[in-house]
Amino acid sequence: MSALPHPRASHQPDTTPLHVAGPELTRDASRALRAAAVSRVESGSPGLVVDLDGVEYIDMEGVAALFHLLRIADARGGSLRVVNAGRRALVRLRIAGLPRFATVEAAPDSAA
Repeated sequence: MSALPHPRASHQPDTTPLHVAGPELTRDASRALRAAAVSRVESGSPGLVVDLDGVEYIDMEGVAALFHLLRIADARGGSLRVVNAGRRALVRLRIAGLPRFATVEAAPDSAA
């Protein structure tokens, strides 16, 4: 199933919220996420917030997409924030080292 990012309201100025719809952040969802992020950053919002609420699995292409979003935001003077990461997603992102470069927040019901 292909997940498409959907914008949600954000309380932070100069950030673009992106919600990954669906249980997986894999190849197809990663492509859609990258495209949505590039479009929004080019329209003037340097910071990105990726909401992983409901995402149960992230493959290496999903991790690579998040690092790509980090580079995009950084190039525009912004930052990347990943929110609502479930337990499995947190493990994958920590192994990949994303929390060293971006803010990664666990979902409220996830054990750290």
